[in-house]
Amino acid sequence: MQICALVKYPPIQGGVSARCYWIAQALARRGHNVRIVTNAGEVEEEYRLWIPPDDRNMLETAFQNGGSVTVVTSGGAKRSLKHIPQANPYVSKLSSIATEEIRFHSCDVVFSYYYEPYGMAGHLAASWTRKPHVIQHAGSDHGRLMNHPELSTAYREMLKRASLVVSSRSTFQALGIRPDHVIAPIRNGAFLPRRYFNGAAPPLDVDALIDLAREHPFVQNRAPWRPDVPVFGILGKVGRAKGSYDLIESLRILRKRGHDFSLLAMVGGTDRENFIAAVGEAGLAENTWTLPLLPHWRVPSFIRSCTAVCFMERRFPIKSHTPMVPQEVLACGTCAILSAEIAQKQGFSEKLIHGHNVFIVDNPSRTEPFLDVLLTVARDPQRVRQIGINGSSILPPVRDDEELGNYYEDLLRNAVSKGICADAVGDGSRATEVKRRSDVKSEVRNFLATQMPASFRLFRSDIESVLENLILENVVDGTDVSCLAHRVSETLFDLRANVNHPDLLQLEILRFEKECLWSVVDLEGSVGKPQFPRKNESLFRTRPATQPFECKPLRSDWLRISDYFGGIEEAVKTAKQNGNGYREKLSSHRIETYIFVKRGDLLPRAIKIDGATRDVVDLCDGTRTTGQIDAALAERGVALREGLWNLLYHLAKTGVLRGVPLHDNSENGFCIADRE
Repeated sequence: MQICALVKYPPIQGGVSARCYWIAQALARRGHNVRIVTNAGEVEEEYRLWIPPDDRNMLETAFQNGGSVTVVTSGGAKRSLKHIPQANPYVSKLSSIATEEIRFHSCDVVFSYYYEPYGMAGHLAASWTRKPHVIQHAGSDHGRLMNHPELSTAYREMLKRASLVVSSRSTFQALGIRPDHVIAPIRNGAFLPRRYFNGAAPPLDVDALIDLAREHPFVQNRAPWRPDVPVFGILGKVGRAKGSYDLIESLRILRKRGHDFSLLAMVGGTDRENFIAAVGEAGLAENTWTLPLLPHWRVPSFIRSCTAVCFMERRFPIKSHTPMVPQEVLACGTCAILSAEIAQKQGFSEKLIHGHNVFIVDNPSRTEPFLDVLLTVARDPQRVRQIGINGSSILPPVRDDEELGNYYEDLLRNAVSKGICADAVGDGSRATEVKRRSDVKSEVRNFLATQMPASFRLFRSDIESVLENLILENVVDGTDVSCLAHRVSETLFDLRANVNHPDLLQLEILRFEKECLWSVVDLEGSVGKPQFPRKNESLFRTRPATQPFECKPLRSDWLRISDYFGGIEEAVKTAKQNGNGYREKLSSHRIETYIFVKRGDLLPRAIKIDGATRDVVDLCDGTRTTGQIDAALAERGVALREGLWNLLYHLAKTGVLRGVPLHDNSENGFCIADRE
């Protein structure tokens, strides 16, 4: 196959870039020609890998079977791109370059990994050249960018038109994407190039590397390297959520208590300068050697140079974020020191035993437990080496290059066979129409059984009847399964509510699940209703808010608030499990309020709130500052005081509000979420 891949690629730093590199190599080994279209040549310095001169030929390759990887990057034309407002037009650049590559080399399929800008550029190039398009997402693009109110619609439309979507998410059917067009990815930890990541990887010659990269701005300490003392390692992006400053503080105390060690830091990101400053302020500059970000195939040598590698990510804002660093460390037979949050995200977390095959720190921001682990490394490096050896034996079996190539070869051939559009159009015959109606009915039934399990169990016969009538009324080709399921839920509720003497407890369960279903269906997107009201005041704003009390929170238009009998969630759970016993769970003597929030990723969100929260949401209409909201609450007898800021923060994180104070990486600072 001739494959055009719009992806992150070295010298871009990070896990997605590494995976795209190995995918391209694996496909080329199987005889395919992979044409990488990327903006890697324009990556910012803080996210740029430093590739040693002898390694640069590894970015492109050719095999004897005819397979190859070639790279085309944007940024080669240095002419001015001035336009107002100023921006780097990555989507236009990449879609343009990719279109040329597809046409000139007669590519069979387009593959993109990460929505921005690669997925969107791939969508445009595939549309212009009428080629099938396969999209794969990571954690941050689907968990963060997909929920941005000014980006979400574009990504949803892009996904609807893909030939295949590579994802483990269960919500794509809510976009009208048929289940057979969503393919589960190779599990995140299922592939490591073990010819690189193993216990025999040679340690870095740190002195030689620093001499070679001596002009690089990331190299801070040019004194002779000290491997004769315990070596703590840290790699990747640094920041508060990464636990980087927790590590520095604990090492400061360790040094103060008289323990000698070296810190080997291969770090980047926008917070790198702050991290280096913190190292100096902690008195650790002489103990610390900083390296430029090295390419993925050099990471094993970095790991093997360390006595223990720390990966302390905690309270990370994207729950689905599952970096590969812990498994890379374990594979190399080096001791891993992990936060409990990261340890629990591993698919083999039950095998991780603190003090035997790994060190686990429950909360790195609590200095004493973290310090105890560092003390063990400093005092007993022999025991630590054995822990690293023990850790290497617990990794689950991993796929090799051949299996990785098999997976993506089958995936891309599947896309070619499906063609350019995810919605297969029938041939117009009666037989095709009958089959399609049957398929739609089955898909809607399965969707309802997944999203409204209790109601499906209680009202199965009514659902079948309503579904049959709606199927007969609707044109089947291109039918949006999720929207049809929503119509079934609304019709069913009206039907049950209007019978003589309706069963109020059953009706309460149906009403609750109906709203949960609404939260995962892209109804608003289909009619162009934005998540947040458009406000023209931003055109005339002379300065942004500089204090939390000056901000004007604005509630989403994609939310619903409803009251239910007490115990509704427990009743739904009971009805789902056995259909009986739910009546004992519901109490009409108390009322519970729920807010249903719809976001771009269409993950269900039903949140129980109290009266004060409801008052806050009502007041957040974009016209009142947070100070005025506080005063209005006081007039109603609601005294939240300092608790108001925390409440606004959590409402913003769940997508209920925008334009509210959020803490940034400084100790007492804040930034404005989605500032207009």
